[in-house]
Amino acid sequence: EINKLSEKLQNKYIKQMKAFDQKRKEWNRDSLRNNTEIQKLHIHTLQVINEHKQLQNENTNLISHNAQKDIFIAESKAENVTKSKKIKSLEFMIKILESKLSSAQKDVISIQSDSSKKESEILSLKSKIVEVEYELASKVSKLEYLKSKAISNPILGRNDEKNMTKSDDISAVIKPSKNLRQYFVYIKSMDQAKKIDNDISAQTSTFGTCFINDEITKLPKIDIEVNSEVKDRTSISETNKDDILNISIKPNTSQIISENTHMGI
Repeated sequence: EINKLSEKLQNKYIKQMKAFDQKRKEWNRDSLRNNTEIQKLHIHTLQVINEHKQLQNENTNLISHNAQKDIFIAESKAENVTKSKKIKSLEFMIKILESKLSSAQKDVISIQSDSSKKESEILSLKSKIVEVEYELASKVSKLEYLKSKAISNPILGRNDEKNMTKSDDISAVIKPSKNLRQYFVYIKSMDQAKKIDNDISAQTSTFGTCFINDEITKLPKIDIEVNSEVKDRTSISETNKDDILNISIKPNTSQIISENTHMGI
């Protein structure tokens, strides 16, 4: 089941990478389109400037000519005024387009930085998933070892029931649990049960009541109650074992995994 979950996460990672690549291609196409438009506008501006220079030269030549051509010069001046207005309007349009281009370039840079951050986050999540899988496999192998050891080395007296209960608990954990959160809750419950057992053993050794097959039966009852509580938690973990399929990759998944890992340890 862990391998299926890993494959599912890898497929989701591949889909996200494909979507990022497609968006990057679209951004590159938009950038190329804007660059071509700017080049066209630049060429057109140069053409207009050249025309303006040519008109100025023509005006100089017309002014140097005979005074009889004043009417023609006046008409040329009017034409020059019109073209000057056109040049100013074109220059204003160029400034607007340059500002739009700069803002578009800033947007592209920010989008690329966000994309790189998301890629790094995905790689980090993938590495943490591998670490969690490795840690889970080591814990499962350790529990299998404890189970085999408990089965091969039974203890007489009160600890028989305790060993049987722990063996059942270990079997419940070895089953393919699909909910990491419930698994770590179970581990925490096992630690609490072990702590209670240690406290009970210390108290019984202090007061001299820790004898096998003795008439005092209160302490084994406490042990049975603790183990029953652990079994209830194990049943909850097995009931909710399909909840892991609803887990989705989010930016705070690594934090949840880290918290659960520390709680399990």
